[in-house]
Amino acid sequence: MVRMNVLADALKSINNAEKRGKRQVLIRPCSKVIVRFLTVMMKHGYIGEFEIIDDHRAGKIVVNLTGRLNKMAVYDRNWVLMTNCREDVCWLSQSIY
Repeated sequence: MVRMNVLADALKSINNAEKRGKRQVLIRPCSKVIVRFLTVMMKHGYIGEFEIIDDHRAGKIVVNLTGRLNKMAVYDRNWVLMTNCREDVCWLSQSIY
């Protein structure tokens, strides 16, 4: 089966893990877009560090969560909306494609 939007799948996995109170989440498959987006999120302090695992297939990413996220969603192929009610921030950014 072909995944239509790997960034949307990754953000949904992070949202689900955050809702359940997990400290880490495993994201697969790994892509350059996901790595760049996670780097921006880490720079702004929304997530902790992440590790890229090379399994000689599609790859995996293990992300350490900090508990600072409320909701993330991909509205279009090029736009991502992050809302963080704890800091009253609505962050709309153009994704890196």
